[in-house]
Amino acid sequence: MSKAPTTTIAPVDGRKLLRAIKKFQRESLAGTYYAPFNMNSKNYMFIPPETEAWFDRLGELLATSVQLTKQQDFQLATACFRHIV
Repeated sequence: MSKAPTTTIAPVDGRKLLRAIKKFQRESLAGTYYAPFNMNSKNYMFIPPETEAWFDRLGELLATSVQLTKQQDFQLATACFRHIV
């Protein structure tokens, strides 16, 4: 019986990640990911590309922040999560 291959994840630089999260936060508050559109019964399921990009970036930042907890860098992980939410 063979073992499943293990994936090696590169360590995360918590300070660099925190800077990226703060930048994302500033961009979000400045409206970088905002896309106005008229919601109606024909397009109520439409998700603007800017909204998709925001969620994609948020997901990346959250996943990377989780890696900090796996590295037991709890102080920086907490700081990162604090700025994301």
